[in-house]
Amino acid sequence: MLLDDLQKQVKKVVDITRKIVTTTKRKTILSTFIEKKRINYNLKVSKEKRIRRRLSNDVKTRWNSSFRMLSTFDLYRDIITDMFKCKGYIDITNKQRKKLTRIELTTDQWDLLKLLIALLKPFYSATKVLSNTKYLTIGAALFLIRSLEEHLEKLENNLTLNALQAKVLVKFRYYMFDDIDQFNTLKVSRALFQIIPE
Repeated sequence: MLLDDLQKQVKKVVDITRKIVTTTKRKTILSTFIEKKRINYNLKVSKEKRIRRRLSNDVKTRWNSSFRMLSTFDLYRDIITDMFKCKGYIDITNKQRKKLTRIELTTDQWDLLKLLIALLKPFYSATKVLSNTKYLTIGAALFLIRSLEEHLEKLENNLTLNALQAKVLVKFRYYMFDDIDQFNTLKVSRALFQIIPE
């Protein structure tokens, strides 16, 4: 898969996921179908495997919400797939049925969604650490930045994931390291804080 094509496919998967989430939340019949399936699923599995989160869309100003949307959507995969299989029997209009048909994810798109989750999870975790730390140190921030860079550099057994990581790594390095003055300021500040006692 070419990188430009991969980028288009990623955008398409995220857009379709948003449309499915929006459609199921707006249509009471679909949201009820999904909730009943979630409850039934939770009755059959152990406490640890239960689906607790509800489907939700991401918010453009909170990029971590995209990870949450995708990872939650993946938890609902069997339920969403079942909804599409049963769309002929659900009490919706033909127009709504046709809309559902247009936004159904293919197996390849579900696979790409899983890869996106794997790609974004360390960024989500790093953001959670930064958000939950009362007194963040420059050393901790540098450690997280380097950890994310190492994650992106690590080759996986999946060519598509490697291509995604390479694409993100270019942008990551541009924003994190290409501004030499900014990065050196971080390093000097860290050194000063190690010398000067609090």
